[in-house]
Amino acid sequence: MLKKLRRKIILINMGLVSFVLLAALTVICLQINRSNTENLYNGLQQAIDFAMKPEGATMTLGSHPKGEGALPVPQTPNVVVEVSSSGVLTVVEENGVSFSEDLLQKSVAMVLASPEHYGKLSGQNLVFFQKEFRGQTILALGDASSNNASMRNTILACLALFFGGTLVFFFISLGLSSMAVRPIETAWQKQEQFVADASHELKTPLTVIIANNNIVTAHKDETVAQQSQWLRSTAEEAETMRQLIDQMLMLAKSDGGGLVVQRCPVELSNLVEEQLLYLEPVAYERNVRLDAALAPNVTLDSDPALLQHLVAILVENATKYSPPGEAVSIRLTKGHSIRLSVHNFGPAIPEEDLPHIFDRFFRSDKARSSSGYGLGLAIARSITGNLRGKLSVESSEETGTTFTVEFRT
Repeated sequence: MLKKLRRKIILINMGLVSFVLLAALTVICLQINRSNTENLYNGLQQAIDFAMKPEGATMTLGSHPKGEGALPVPQTPNVVVEVSSSGVLTVVEENGVSFSEDLLQKSVAMVLASPEHYGKLSGQNLVFFQKEFRGQTILALGDASSNNASMRNTILACLALFFGGTLVFFFISLGLSSMAVRPIETAWQKQEQFVADASHELKTPLTVIIANNNIVTAHKDETVAQQSQWLRSTAEEAETMRQLIDQMLMLAKSDGGGLVVQRCPVELSNLVEEQLLYLEPVAYERNVRLDAALAPNVTLDSDPALLQHLVAILVENATKYSPPGEAVSIRLTKGHSIRLSVHNFGPAIPEEDLPHIFDRFFRSDKARSSSGYGLGLAIARSITGNLRGKLSVESSEETGTTFTVEFRT
């Protein structure tokens, strides 16, 4: 699928660029052709004006000399012919080209038969310009070979530029498409890994539930009290599945933009203190103390329910990995930003695991392994992002592990 997507991106890019480049080069060719054609006809008109110049007018090639009566000298190879009312042809000027008598007669006849005063002669590389002067027809025949050759060279140059530019952009598109697909590929791999991990986590409780059900159905004559062990185990595994599914649904909502954030002024100091009181029994069961130092009157415009969930995840995670008899330190400070840090001593997170600690279903080395699904920290990061905060972690054997949430004030 990703290969098809990459090919589609390349085709779309190449199509758009080719169209724009072809359109631009076509406009350039048309403009050059129009300019050359205008210069060609202007040269023929100048040739006629030069041939019929009044006496005393001075002219130099390709210039407009100052002085009364000055006229420009034409630079287009041409022949100026005067046609009398009786049809007699008289060659007035030859500028860089000469015509045989037959070709001249034939060309003049075609010009006189044309209703236009300028244009091209069919079947020949000749252009003409004619005008009436003192009851006679004066016409100029020009050789368009150089103009046609110049136009051919321009078209060939534009075609070479088009194919060369298209080839260069093709290789650029390969790199750009790879860069564009890379985040999608990463997300796709994470999704596949997420599905695989979720299936693995759900497989164990489902296996236990099925096994318990088979045991109960195999002893139909026993009472509920006699089979309470299997029923209780089934209920525990069902609760495990419910918690896991709830966490997965929350992550899915966050990814899809469906996580609703209801902002209101929150007294963060009181909220953290209330959550610590709620988690005190959990810490007591694990023989861990909660040591809190909370700055008073810290107010934040945020979602109280999500903040409670965030605090609970971080504190419970710290108590889970804190050695018995140690303390988990919770600090809330306010300065340029509001910072909530949760610190515990215990096995440090390996340096190579730190970049992945917030990944879904990720578990660090065996020294930190415990019960759970590996979704808590992923949910904490998701909540922090939705609340426009930043979650970071530092860990070492000497200083312990500290998770820090930072909100801009």
